[in-house]
Amino acid sequence: MSFKDDFTGRIIGGINATSRQIPYQLRLLVRTTAKKRKACGAALVEAFGVQFALTAGHCIRDDPLTTAADSDNMLLTAGKYNLKISSSSKQLRNPVSAIMHELYKPYTNDRTYDIAILFFEPPFKLSSKVKTIELPEYDWTQPDKVEISGWGSTTDASNPNIPNILQVLEIQTMDNEECKRDSGGPARALNTTNGRSYLAGLSSYHLVMIAKSVRMIENEH
Repeated sequence: MSFKDDFTGRIIGGINATSRQIPYQLRLLVRTTAKKRKACGAALVEAFGVQFALTAGHCIRDDPLTTAADSDNMLLTAGKYNLKISSSSKQLRNPVSAIMHELYKPYTNDRTYDIAILFFEPPFKLSSKVKTIELPEYDWTQPDKVEISGWGSTTDASNPNIPNILQVLEIQTMDNEECKRDSGGPARALNTTNGRSYLAGLSSYHLVMIAKSVRMIENEH
């Protein structure tokens, strides 16, 4: 199936990433039964021996319904850096299932559990441009700042500047201003103990901290 490249969200003040800087970044395209098309970010994760994608729940919701869209109408892309340039590192997968968090409340202001899991087969082939990112540890402490990424608009204007190149931006985690994040995109933080990056959150209408949903991930793997 074909998808129209509509964009969801913004990376206001973002700068161009390098081609191997965010190898866990996925692009998610969704078509709902109402023929609405969404373009969101997602994160490539491997845990419990299984690869899966994490994104915002509202990205896969079958508007105007409260359930998830049909996974046959979703497409995940890995290894993509510049949307307008063909790349041999690009890989595509259609999810076999898509599950929103059971506590996600789409028509309220509570975005605490705005998260979804996408399972797919076969796994993405890992390379220098396609890698997984770790989940936070159980003794996780919210970081002061994170690095978000995506292809959202880099300006807050009526005529948004939609970039072709993946954007990155460092933000404070306590700054929950709306419209600064590319929906579903990963928020990376650094574990200062072991020096490794981990997935601290996902971009929504505000930053959704992933640690609150680790139990969901365990239950669904």
